[in-house]
Amino acid sequence: MAEFKQMRRHIPVSIVCRSETMYRYLGQKGGQLVGATQRIATLYESTEDNDENRDAVVSIFETNFEHLEEGQGEFARQADAVKRKYRKQNRNVPFPEIEVPDNHKVVIDVTHPVFQRVLQVIRKFDNSMAVMEVLWMVGDVDEERYKYAKIKLASTMSRFSNDVFRITNQLRSLDTGRGTTHQRVNQQINQKLKPVEVVEEVTDEQPDNVSAPLNEAETEQEAEPVDIHAGGAEILGEDEDPLSAEEIQAVITQKSDESLQESA
Repeated sequence: MAEFKQMRRHIPVSIVCRSETMYRYLGQKGGQLVGATQRIATLYESTEDNDENRDAVVSIFETNFEHLEEGQGEFARQADAVKRKYRKQNRNVPFPEIEVPDNHKVVIDVTHPVFQRVLQVIRKFDNSMAVMEVLWMVGDVDEERYKYAKIKLASTMSRFSNDVFRITNQLRSLDTGRGTTHQRVNQQINQKLKPVEVVEEVTDEQPDNVSAPLNEAETEQEAEPVDIHAGGAEILGEDEDPLSAEEIQAVITQKSDESLQESA
């Protein structure tokens, strides 16, 4: 496994990897995974006498554990489906057994019960990946699907480690540098839980109609109707009606009579 020197009292736990993929992953990235888990363990230990801070630590990292376990669960369901398909197509053929070399053993130093969640995920992932490798070796799983399975395992495990390092680095940036490890951790958590003061910005007074709802906004005044029959296209008011044809004829006759009288 990638080097991670445990400086705390611990219990060495051996894991015999059934899959080549898990063995190689722990050999390359196992130190990262153990280091990330140890950071969580340190936060758990440092907040054991402070219920509020302990609840905060549990809440912060529970999402990371859930994502890790959900990723493993999804992977297991896919591997089980592939295995069932193989058994259905090969009813009279026993499922191939895989022989694991003695050197496919990895030792993880456990310092806290929180490690058990990670160990459980490792074992389950390893068993599911071993199924995929066996079916790939007998030609039942194609190269692309096998490659995807390896990527899925590595990305799920690495995401957990990377997220934990990111969160704990943010907490360490709040470190005052004073006191014991327990005191400094609790100071970091207190800073994390400190409410953020919201300062209201003062803005210039806006016109009254700016905040009006769209359906109440001032609309353009409608143009008044136009009488297209009247000379000069005069605009008609609301209280005026256009002349009828008879009234127009009467006005013309009256104007003609007046003109005749003036010329006589």
